Amino acid sequence: MRFLTAILFLSLLSTGICCAVEILSAQQDPQAKNYAHDFKTRTTEERESIVLTLYQTGDTGAVPVLIEALKDVWSDIRCTAANALGNIGPAAKDAVPALIQELKDMNENVKSCAAKALIKIGKPAVPASAEALRVKNAWSVLRCATAQILGEIGDTSAVPALIEASKEENVEEGDVRCAAVTALGNIGDKSSLKVLIYVMKNDESEEVRTAAKKAINEINSKIGIKKTKK
Repeated sequence: MRFLTAILFLSLLSTGICCAVEILSAQQDPQAKNYAHDFKTRTTEERESIVLTLYQTGDTGAVPVLIEALKDVWSDIRCTAANALGNIGPAAKDAVPALIQELKDMNENVKSCAAKALIKIGKPAVPASAEALRVKNAWSVLRCATAQILGEIGDTSAVPALIEASKEENVEEGDVRCAAVTALGNIGDKSSLKVLIYVMKNDESEEVRTAAKKAINEINSKIGIKKTKK
């Protein structure tokens, strides 16, 4: 048991998920639902221990305190909280808005943890992610991240929002269009082929046109059509 616990700790440390903290029991914590009301008043060490324990247990009752932990001043705690929510999966759907906010975190590791958590939550994360993508005056990095997340989740309900983003005329949003067409290729829905062909032929950005061509070929390969040469 000690050996397995040590392996888990080293794995978490190597990916920057948490600092060195005392690992608590991996059993489901009956106090998980009660942590939220005083989480902010606990010491840093206590907060670290709580989120690490909840990361291990995957307790669905821990979602409220993990949402609170996403606001923590320490990036390691925010990242571990995001990973814990990802472990919970679709049952952590109430955390989706907070995780989307964490895609704007100044810490790159936290942003990565939040994105991975949203992907693990899956389909319940699609509506809010699609809505974030549709906000045209939002930070382009956030919009690119949500497009990539939608592509990784792979649910066809995201296709309309991705098509909208792929057709935006603002030249400065080339990165967003590129992320959107790439996501459409990942999803592989043939209903997006018409738009992708248009983008491939007409977009002002060579990078976007190349991404559209790749997306077309990915979709075609799934439905048994030869690669696009032009």
